[in-house]
Amino acid sequence: MLGASRVSVCRLWTCGILAMLAACTVLAGITCPVNEIAGQDATAAEGTFEEQFDSPEAIISRFEAELGRLASGTGIPSPNELAQQAEANKTCTVAILPDPGKKLDAEAIYARARAGVVIVGAIPRARKRHHSQPVFATGFVIHKDGVIVSNAHVLEAFRDMKAVGVMTSDGRVFPIKAVLAADRINDAAVLKVEATDLTPLPLARSAPVGATVYCLSHPLMNYMGTENGFFAFTQGIVSGRYRSRLMGATPVNVLTITADYAQGSSGGPILNEHGAVVGMVCQTLTISDDNDEGQMTWKFTRPSSSILLLLQGARPGKPTMARRAEVQ
Repeated sequence: MLGASRVSVCRLWTCGILAMLAACTVLAGITCPVNEIAGQDATAAEGTFEEQFDSPEAIISRFEAELGRLASGTGIPSPNELAQQAEANKTCTVAILPDPGKKLDAEAIYARARAGVVIVGAIPRARKRHHSQPVFATGFVIHKDGVIVSNAHVLEAFRDMKAVGVMTSDGRVFPIKAVLAADRINDAAVLKVEATDLTPLPLARSAPVGATVYCLSHPLMNYMGTENGFFAFTQGIVSGRYRSRLMGATPVNVLTITADYAQGSSGGPILNEHGAVVGMVCQTLTISDDNDEGQMTWKFTRPSSSILLLLQGARPGKPTMARRAEVQ
């Protein structure tokens, strides 16, 4: 098609839904028997069975209640304080797990990675017109002692909320206690919660164009923003590796992928066929024609090298890293 194109850019926690989840999206997780879902019958022709379905409403309710309770305590930094910490552009030292190097099928990757992916969310100060309900993004664990990676822009977006915390796949909620490191240009932040038994994901060096990748995140499920598809799993390939200015004057390295994601996916891990992190969801860019009809949506992610810039001495691929236990 000829003629000038219009471009719209979306950072994923703030924009409206970009698209419905791809047909390959798999939703699985926190227990919710089928027969508890209105209008469904859990009785099969040959007996009774229990399928497991996530309940977004139950997850949101638990997150809001638990974080609200924890935020009433002392020693919890405000969202504004966390955003200020992220502006420092500092680094930290964290021992990371290397790429295991063994190819897995999609079901095995999801089963292993789910425990290492967290819901990063914020609760509002009051029930007002704007931010009247919790808002969510995604993060992933890189060290068992409560070290989590997400986007720097997520902290900025949550600045005016009441409290910011994370929720694990097994329903535990932790307030974020500190920002250990951040890089606003590369849109990456390393967060700390008080935990000692989280499940870290390994980090890989990179992913070539054409490589199969997976995204595990929490995209919105409707236009009203009332439900997220928590722990949605989509598949695609690396479609390009670019050095682009994207949203600013400074060029940054990006991986473009075809796996679907949307608002709420910011900070989600991009996984290779070994289940290792090769990138992190960042933003999308929709190309439209003169009639505002969408032509293509770019899915921009930050490569794992952007995360490694924040982790002093971390070099994926060396098994000795898994034996280090230093978190500073």
